Parts: sequence; C-alpha cells; structure tokens
Amino acid sequence: MDGGVVVGFVVVVVVLVGATVAVREVTRAARGTLRPNQLAGMRTPATLASPEAWQAAHRAAQPVTDRTASATLVAVVAAVAAAVVGDPGWAFGLVLVSTLVLLAGTIAGGVVAHREALGVRKREGERR
Repeated sequence: MDGGVVVGFVVVVVVLVGATVAVREVTRAARGTLRPNQLAGMRTPATLASPEAWQAAHRAAQPVTDRTASATLVAVVAAVAAAVVGDPGWAFGLVLVSTLVLLAGTIAGGVVAHREALGVRKREGERR
C-alpha cells in the first residue's frame, strides 16, 4: 500500500474520531451527564464556573457541534470517494477541508459556549 494512502487513511480516521468524540461529549454535557471537568467538553473559566453555566454552555454549543460533525462527515465521504475514483489531489484537498471544518467548528462551538456561560454567570450574579 502506498505511503500517502496510509497517511490519508490515518488522517480520515482521526478526523472522524475527533468529530464523534466532540459530538458525544458536548451532548453528554448538555444533558447533564458530563459534569464540569478538566478533560472533556468546552472548558473555559466561564463554563467551569458552575454546573449551571457548564450545562447551559453545552446546550448552546450543541447545534454548532452537530452541524460541524455533519459537514466534516460530508467532506470525509467526498474525500474517500475521490480516493476510490483515483484522484489523490481531490482526496487530499477534501481531507484537509474536513480537518479545517472540524477545527473551525470546535472553535465556534467554544465561543458560543463561553458567551452563554458568561450570560449564566451574569444572571446568577444578578439574583444574589
């Protein structure tokens, strides 16, 4: 097997695993089954401030995360299709696109989560 094919396959698997883990952990946090922690989820000082901020942040980030995973999956399927028909240039480009989509979506989800958590903290402070 060609070395480029092996590298491409590894990257595709890593991207798919990354998208799957992101959706799974954000969903768990949004449902309240993943508590604030230092390992998984959207971790900013605001999201870690309270369990309420954590859950609200992940509920807000979930639509972004779900759309990101869907777009990543489409790009990966297109990359695999390009590789199957023998167009390594397109396959490489689409793998790169899928990686960038996953990265951009993760950043966007983190921004949405952080902003929502700040709002929760503000509302919590107003109640005191």
